[in-house]
Parts: sequence; C-alpha cells; structure tokens
Amino acid sequence: MSKFEIAPEFQPLLQAHGLDKFDAIIQRKVEHVMRSVPGRSTVRLPLGKQVTYLKRYEPGYYPILKRLWHHDEAEQEWRMIHALLHAGFNVPQPIAFGRRGAHSFVMTLEIADGVDAEATLLKLDTADRRVLLESIARESWRFLEAGFIHKDLYLRHVFVVAPKLYFIDLQRVVGPGKFAERWRVKDLAALAHSISRLGLTGCRYLTGLASMWW
Repeated sequence: MSKFEIAPEFQPLLQAHGLDKFDAIIQRKVEHVMRSVPGRSTVRLPLGKQVTYLKRYEPGYYPILKRLWHHDEAEQEWRMIHALLHAGFNVPQPIAFGRRGAHSFVMTLEIADGVDAEATLLKLDTADRRVLLESIARESWRFLEAGFIHKDLYLRHVFVVAPKLYFIDLQRVVGPGKFAERWRVKDLAALAHSISRLGLTGCRYLTGLASMWW
C-alpha cells in the first residue's frame, strides 16, 4: 500500500527543495540527527527560513504483529495531528506524510521558540513554576476530557511557548473516543512521575486534575 500527502500550503516549499516526491524525502541525507533507534530516526531539516522535523521509519522497526495489523506510527501521528488541530489543541504543524511498504515518514514544522516543559520548569522560580504546573494540569485535563489518550504524557512531550502549550510526539495518541479509565490514570501517572523526577511537588496539581473525574 502506498500513500503520500503534502499539506497544500507547504507544497511550494517542498517543491523548491526537491522534496515533493516520496523517494526524495525518504532518501534525503541530513546532518542534524536528533534521535536514532533501530529502524527509526528523527532529524532536524532546515528548508530555507523554515525548520522542519522529519521522522522516518524503515524495515525492521515494526514487530510482526504490527506489520500484520498494518500499524504505522507515521500515519497515526499524521492522523492525530489533524484530529487534535480540529479539536482546538496546539500541536506541530503538519507538512507531509508518506508510506510505501515498510518505509514511512511524517514531517512537521518546528515549534518556533518552543522549549519542553521539563527544561522550562527547572529554570522558573516557585511562583512561575506553580503557574506553569497549573496550566499543564488544565490543558492535560482538556486533552483527556476531549477523548484523547496520549500514552506517553511526560513533561518532555509538552512544549511551552508562553502562554501556549503544545503536545508533541503523537504517534501513540488515540482518539477522540471513549476509553477505559485506566488509560486516563496511566497518562496522569506518567505526568506525575515526570514531575516527581525533577524533585518538584506537583502531586496537588495532579490530584486536582484527577478530582475533575472522580
């Protein structure tokens, strides 16, 4: 099965850099590799004045069961970006997605001036830290209440561009829909854990968040 989509507003940009074809994106050589694990890489790819991020998936990344179910994290992230934008959330702007056989990719625009919440919290004084934690709690509640489950809801997957918060790394997100409460509990537990790892006392914010349901 083969799929290839480019957001219309980014067609001229990709065409100008010779990236308006599936093979060109999959085979593009880059210098700034942000993360690499067997079968998957995330790279920073400047295109003129724009900066993009490109996740590429290769054969060997997906276990046999995922291949049988035709599960593709690139396609899932592409779908969830659009679903979350439609629901009114801040997420990376989608540029392109493609899939051919066991190769796939998703490309997004850089969140200008974005810094992950973990790094941001460590730089703040007590008062500003409290304000940010409360904001993260409220936006996480809105995310879950809207019927989405992140499955990887840690501080590093929330970007801060004050006063806005952005959710990133959306390849495991599902929704909107109705899910067993345990999935909400897992997201809240992940968020609480990432706060406690910093030595911060964020439990009261998560407790207040949980009380909105229970």
